[in-house]
Amino acid sequence: MFRVTTAIAATLLVPVYAQGAEVVIKQTKQLENVIGIANDFTLFVVKVKMGKGLEDYGAKIVNLSEKDVKGLEWDSDWGNPSEACFSPDKKKLAVKAARFRQFPTVRVVDLSSGEMIMNIRHDYYINDFMFHPDNKRIALLVPELSKDWNVMLWDSTTRKKTRAIKVPQSTWRTAFLPDGKHIVCGASGREAKTYLYLLDLEQGKKVGDFEGHEKGVTTVAYSPDGKVIASGSEDGTVKVWDVPSRKEIASFDGHQDAIISVAFHPKGRFLASMGNDKAIRFWDLKTNTQVSKTKLNMLQFYPYLSFSTDGRKLATRKPLGTTIILWDVEIKD
Repeated sequence: MFRVTTAIAATLLVPVYAQGAEVVIKQTKQLENVIGIANDFTLFVVKVKMGKGLEDYGAKIVNLSEKDVKGLEWDSDWGNPSEACFSPDKKKLAVKAARFRQFPTVRVVDLSSGEMIMNIRHDYYINDFMFHPDNKRIALLVPELSKDWNVMLWDSTTRKKTRAIKVPQSTWRTAFLPDGKHIVCGASGREAKTYLYLLDLEQGKKVGDFEGHEKGVTTVAYSPDGKVIASGSEDGTVKVWDVPSRKEIASFDGHQDAIISVAFHPKGRFLASMGNDKAIRFWDLKTNTQVSKTKLNMLQFYPYLSFSTDGRKLATRKPLGTTIILWDVEIKD
């Protein structure tokens, strides 16, 4: 069931840490059973019960602006949907699903016709997946039974795999840069020699490392212009990097535990981070200072951060679940 609850909580802001800027967030809506969000927060993919069986689930697309619900042609053989992502232009949807004791598949759907245009199978787990900025290609991060893992690119127009790039083992987080030519990757685990590195899609290989984290990288994000990336680590630090030089340009250590999510505000000046210390912190990249902190109680601990494209809303997600919390964002310069 899809449910929206309004006016849940008051603003949860503690005093500002630096003069000149202030970020205030206020919780406004709670959405249940959400497995995917469009980048402007107008479309949500909702997991729905389709029958009495344990695996009888499907998915619907909900448009909050127009209050309409669109069902997908969901075959029961597809299994239980767990994650979904929209293409940047919102014309395609990729959904990861699996049946009990089977490895997942990723199905790509054309949203105008409802037709499934591609079904990507892999004989092992799928750690991460995302659309290319060109809206046509999709990348899957897939571990292998051997030491080599791969980032595989598929073309939704030709429905063929176009490239497989070997990456170090224990690579868990990936993100396309806006230029569409590079992927930034975060790794963790004792066997990882580098925790953050850059892939070149044209060359099909790793082209550089970002050195500085002492433990595994758990989350990565890029600035609106793609010239800067941010990373969060198990070492409790948030680091900001210049992409061309791969040099560290800022490091923030306000969190008391591992970082689990980072996100750039669309205007590029502010960076949000969330840690296992149950806090959302905002950093001013102009002054390299913390400007605000929101402490969450146990029931409000959401290991996921994402800004809407207009920067007016922030989405967070509860752990091990599909409950999405929306926050209004106000920036006071």
